[in-house]
Parts: sequence; C-alpha cells; structure tokens
Amino acid sequence: MALDCTDRKEFEAMRVVTMNRTIAATLAAATLLSATSIVGASTIPMPAGARSWILVSGGDCDDDGPNINVDRGHCIGAVSQLLPAGDIGHGQLGGNYSITADAMVGPETIRGAAATFGNFAFAFLDISMIDTYTVSSKTLPNGTVVPVTVTFDAEAVLTPNPVASSFGGGVFGIRIGSGMNTAPIVIPENTRVFGDLGPAASSQIFLGIPQPNSTPQPLHLTATYSFNATIGTPFDLAYYLAARPGGSIIDFHNTASIGFTLPPGTAITSTGGYGNTTPVAPVTWSGLKSRLH
Repeated sequence: MALDCTDRKEFEAMRVVTMNRTIAATLAAATLLSATSIVGASTIPMPAGARSWILVSGGDCDDDGPNINVDRGHCIGAVSQLLPAGDIGHGQLGGNYSITADAMVGPETIRGAAATFGNFAFAFLDISMIDTYTVSSKTLPNGTVVPVTVTFDAEAVLTPNPVASSFGGGVFGIRIGSGMNTAPIVIPENTRVFGDLGPAASSQIFLGIPQPNSTPQPLHLTATYSFNATIGTPFDLAYYLAARPGGSIIDFHNTASIGFTLPPGTAITSTGGYGNTTPVAPVTWSGLKSRLH
C-alpha cells in the first residue's frame, strides 16, 4: 500500500491547533496520515542532478515567523549526507520544542534518525533515492531475460517521549518505486518516488498518539518487488523512507538495506555503486534557509 503522510497544508493547520490544545488531545491517526497540497513562498529545493534527497520538515521550522510567508515548514535538506548539530528547529513555537535528525544515503543502505521533543511534537523526515542497475553474466548472453527480486528491508526503534500528560508515537514507512521526480520542489514530498509496483512494494507502521508509556518499540519493515530484467540492459529502481516522529525518537541506524535475489551465474551493479568492490564517494550538499531582515 502507498504511504499517505501529512503534507504542508494539513501540517500548518495542526500547528495552529496544537498551540491552543495539548498534543494528546489533537493528534490522531487521521491527522498524521492525511495529505493535501499548498503553494508557499520560501523553501529548500533539491539541487539539479541529485540522485538522492533528504528533507526534514517540522512545525518549528518557519524561519520568518508564523504569519509572514508560508514556507511549508522546511528545516534542512541534503543530497546524501545530513549531519546537523543539535536542534534544527527555529523556535517559533516556544523554547520547549526541538527537532533533531541525521541521515546517510548510500547505494546499499539508508541510515539515520529523527526525533521531536516538547509539546508541539511534529517532524517529517523524507528520504528518496534512485539508482540505475545492470544485470550481467559470464555464462548467459546479453539480451537474456532473467527473474529478479529486489528487497528493501528496514529496522528501527521508536522510543516515545513525554508529550503533555502522555507519550508520543509516529510513523515509519518504506517504498520501492520505478522512478524519482527530479523537480526541485515536490508537494507533498512523500510522492517524489513514484510507480505503483504492487502491494508488496511498500510497508509502514503507525504507532498512534498517545502511547501508554515510554517503552521502546522495535520496528521491522520489508518491501519487495519481483520482475524480469534483461542482461546487459540498464533499468531504474527508486526507494523512499519516511520517519514521522510525533513526540518520539525513530532511530533507524540499524540500517535500511537494499538487496537482490538473482539467478545463479548472474550479478548486478549500479551507476551509484551497488555491487562494486570500490565504494563510491558520496556527493553531499546541505542547505539551511536564510533570510535577511
């Protein structure tokens, strides 16, 4: 099933509500997972030519205040490595709210974490990646069609944080797609990876708010897609990972991994470095919004 996570219009509405009510009373499954669209002003665009994109958004990331420009609450973006220090929120909702996140995208693994602390507890970590693969063989000629299965497997731990008088929850999800939208801005960001590859190609877990206590919850997701590939002919596959902490820590440093099941006598490599004995150095880019006042 396709992921269905909150985008910016619903996000802004939730932010206004939570300034007047506790998050325990206002955040429910439908609120976290609904999606609409919005036209905004300033934001963080994906650089031209990027083959992966990491974007963190949240209720405390409006850099010019809540009543000037609607900028979709974007906090920080990076191509393949996001390693900010400390809180990446801008403090618009008060001193008791903060967002932290990190992520690394490689040809075989995606790792990272996202967390929110305080009563206004929303954050959205969206990670997208595309790679171009080629199946080869020393025994079968080019043009031979062979069965291939790709598996996208992700492990994480969600630890609820105190939120008002209860504990937070969140969403963790993965998806395999056939392509990635290269537009600088995609609304909502969770649709950047596209292509309906069947119900087995996506998976998600939702832990609603409030959770009963702060006990860490282990999460394990698997997405698979089986298809026919032609030896010697390149093809694309794309991957999406969502971490949506709502007053919680979602830690997936245990690794989301990409793997293939191939017929005997075949191998697979990619332009991004999958299957290569020499690792490909990641190209990184990171940008924080800025505005002169």
